[in-house]
Parts: sequence; C-alpha cells; structure tokens
Amino acid sequence: MSVAPEEWPSTPAWKSALAAVVPVAVLGLAWLGPPVAGSVLGIGALVVGLLLSVVGGRRVLRENAGRRVPWWHEPSIRRRDRDLVQSAAGSCAAVAAVGLVRATGSWWFLLAAVAVFVPDVVLHARHNRAVRRENRVQ
Repeated sequence: MSVAPEEWPSTPAWKSALAAVVPVAVLGLAWLGPPVAGSVLGIGALVVGLLLSVVGGRRVLRENAGRRVPWWHEPSIRRRDRDLVQSAAGSCAAVAAVGLVRATGSWWFLLAAVAVFVPDVVLHARHNRAVRRENRVQ
C-alpha cells in the first residue's frame, strides 16, 4: 500500500531562484519589447497563470479534504514549505498585467493580475462551504 508522506520535500532553492529570474526576464521583454510582444506575452501569461492558479488551489484543497481552509492563515495541512506552482501563478499575473499595459497603454489592465487569483478564491469558497455542509448536524 502506498501512502503519501506527511511532508513533501520543499522546492530546492535553485528552482525557486529560476522561478524568480525567468518571470523577470519575460517581464522585461514584455515592457521593453514591441507592443505586439507585450500583448502576446500578456495573454499567454494570463492563460498560464489561470491554469496554475487552479492547479495550485486544487492541490491545497485536496490535501485539506474534510477540513476548512482559513482565509487569512496557512491551511492546517501544508505539505510543502514553498509551493512553486502557486509562485509561478503569481509571476504570471505580474507578466500578464505588465504585458497588457504595454500593449494597450491603459493602466486599467493592471487589473488583469486580479483575474489570475479569482479561480483560487472561488475554489476556496466552494471547498469551505462543502465542508461546512458535510459537518452540519441534522
């Protein structure tokens, strides 16, 4: 029988550094390159960020099945010290916002960064509501 470990090994420091350097390079390209590059990188980063946000959120909720996940604190079960998927989703949000601002010239596209985190908030709320319903005394 295979059982998941209590705590997964945390992401190595070199992967975290790489996850920080690559988005900064892409961010620079999105801001300093031609507007077409900004729009392509912005839309691509928005799509990738949405997907990574869903993947990271579902993983945290799956690890905390049957338990409510607090809004302002760490979940009760957190098997990773640093979660590279959620970090990359945040980096994609920044790249999407900067790329779209560069392409359109409108600062309102900074709100594109918020769109990356909407699926995570919706999944979180649905999870907590489902757990509350399961634990309700009838």
